Amino acid sequence: MRCLAYPDLDLQLLGRVLGLSSTYVGRILNGRSRPSMRVAQEIAELMGWTIDQVNRLYNPKKNPKVSPPDEESIHAKSRNNRKRKRRAAS
Repeated sequence: MRCLAYPDLDLQLLGRVLGLSSTYVGRILNGRSRPSMRVAQEIAELMGWTIDQVNRLYNPKKNPKVSPPDEESIHAKSRNNRKRKRRAAS
């Protein structure tokens, strides 16, 4: 699945980082599915957006397009999240 609003965004990578399917991530970013608050917070953190920007995906007429992060920043945040989860588990 491709995200129409962000065609250069790798949904498979984003889905892996978030622990979600790429299809579900695409549906969220295309405004077809509403994520839980936890997922919305993770998307906002990963993309460098606010929660309001994630919530505005459902009404694109009121929301100008938000810039996606580059893939390197997604990888870096993914590594940091894994480290944080390992520390919390131990």
